[in-house]
Amino acid sequence: MASVKVDTDKSSSRPYMGIIDQQGGGEAGEISPGSKDKKKPGFLKQIKSAFKLFVPKVYDSSGPYHVGVFDHYFKPRPGFDFKSAFYFTESEIEQEFFPTELMFRVYYPTEKDIEKGEKIDWLPEPIDCYSHGYASFSKTPNFFSNTIFNVLRPHIRQPAYHFPKLLNPELLSYSSPSVSGVESIHENTKPSDNIKESVQIDSDSSKEKVNTISTEQSNGSDRPNEKLFPVAVFSHGLAGNRTTYSAVCRELASYGFIVIAIEHKDGSASATFLRDQDKSLLFQDFEKFRVKKNKQLEKTPDFVPMLDFGPERLAFQKRKLKMRLDEIDEVVNLLYNLNSAEPTTRNSLDESKDTKDAQSTNGDNPFASIGLEGKMDINNMIIAGHSFGGALALETIKRNNTGFSNGSKPFKAAVLLDPWMFSVDKEVPELGIPTLVLRSEDFSQYTENYEQELEYFRISLDKGEAGSLLSTHSLFYSATIKKIKHQHFSDMYSILPWVAKLNKPKFDLDPHQALSITNNLIIEFLRISYSKDLHEHPDNLNTLAEFDKKNMDYISFD
Repeated sequence: MASVKVDTDKSSSRPYMGIIDQQGGGEAGEISPGSKDKKKPGFLKQIKSAFKLFVPKVYDSSGPYHVGVFDHYFKPRPGFDFKSAFYFTESEIEQEFFPTELMFRVYYPTEKDIEKGEKIDWLPEPIDCYSHGYASFSKTPNFFSNTIFNVLRPHIRQPAYHFPKLLNPELLSYSSPSVSGVESIHENTKPSDNIKESVQIDSDSSKEKVNTISTEQSNGSDRPNEKLFPVAVFSHGLAGNRTTYSAVCRELASYGFIVIAIEHKDGSASATFLRDQDKSLLFQDFEKFRVKKNKQLEKTPDFVPMLDFGPERLAFQKRKLKMRLDEIDEVVNLLYNLNSAEPTTRNSLDESKDTKDAQSTNGDNPFASIGLEGKMDINNMIIAGHSFGGALALETIKRNNTGFSNGSKPFKAAVLLDPWMFSVDKEVPELGIPTLVLRSEDFSQYTENYEQELEYFRISLDKGEAGSLLSTHSLFYSATIKKIKHQHFSDMYSILPWVAKLNKPKFDLDPHQALSITNNLIIEFLRISYSKDLHEHPDNLNTLAEFDKKNMDYISFD
């Protein structure tokens, strides 16, 4: 396996993740290779280091644009099944009420000099609902969770703003990919003819350059020559919600993306507020159900205990994954309608609700209100997700290969963060579009999942020989970031840094550094495999471009 050595860009006012401590001292979570000074830090430095464990550090996006947000609620098309995802077994259901709407948060680029309001809260409104959700999932008392979030609230506001003016499209640094997508990458270990891209290494600068053929194509807006915004759809993991991964979503928006962060209504979110019913839907805990059922049945004849990851759990997760995929289909259909010339979908937000982070547009379609309708590059979208959301991204790729219900095949690249393979259909592994897989070192030690991942990708890439390097320039990258845990990809450790220290202390990379590495790699991947016209990350070290040419220390490639 190749490895990546991460260095510090001393010329940057925002050092590249601080992975190498330039002073040689090395604070908690930092790596100081080659340092000869092994002295223990002084008392005051120890106090300062300990204090930092309780100080949130909100990630500040590195792109050239500020970020705006709004929430959008909508009714799915008739026949959408909200109930099926809530069965713990085929016949047992414990939920008394169900969602009737779908929703997502939109992160989008705004102009740098725009007049901005107050930064938005990290925890969505109503705060009690989402605080309770995190408490329920983590099995902590509600008062403890409420206290923490109320104390931290002023310190964890996102550097994003509610419903500001959309960036002038003419200022956007982005050109649509010039082809309609990749039909298959199974038979190629080099960039395929369908991608129409070639990777060239400039001998003088050793910088990777991507040549893109500029052929005319439909962009879904009925205005093929108009500047369009790239679109990414993001799916959260178990117990996440629409703001749990704001660092990644805001980063993409700061580079010009319209990011659709779905808050899934399948019972897998930490919590989601059903505003039309004025109720909170909390995380559906299979483990709690399993323990209760085993206790009820343990004294019955022929008792066979229900396993944590047995067939019942697999069926349970597959039902949720099916509903999530249906949500993706609804979002795709909605975006095509919203991008049409005529506003066809109205936002049904109840303005009487006190929700600071929700839009107030007099009932109008918020996409049209900010001038976004018709300006999204919906035929060239990105699918991304973490953990269970990574599983959804893999299933979305399969659906994309055959087409969604409206006949479209809109996704042209994928980003998978620690994909959880348990419920993924592994019978026919498929990729078909350029894909970046980033995993945490901690999660890579979940051996069964890691081996299933590699086998899935090996078959998808038609690389039958075990042990051969799977990563392939411009088509597929699979990398493990060392010294981080599963939740380093989310915002949780940056706003609650002490939680990262509760177990497995060897995975102690500073949460802000971990997010910076992640976002740096995502932006580089999209520049290589999606559109070379995206702004370059200010700390870009060509990690992916030269993954097979360097001896690198802190990131390993498959």
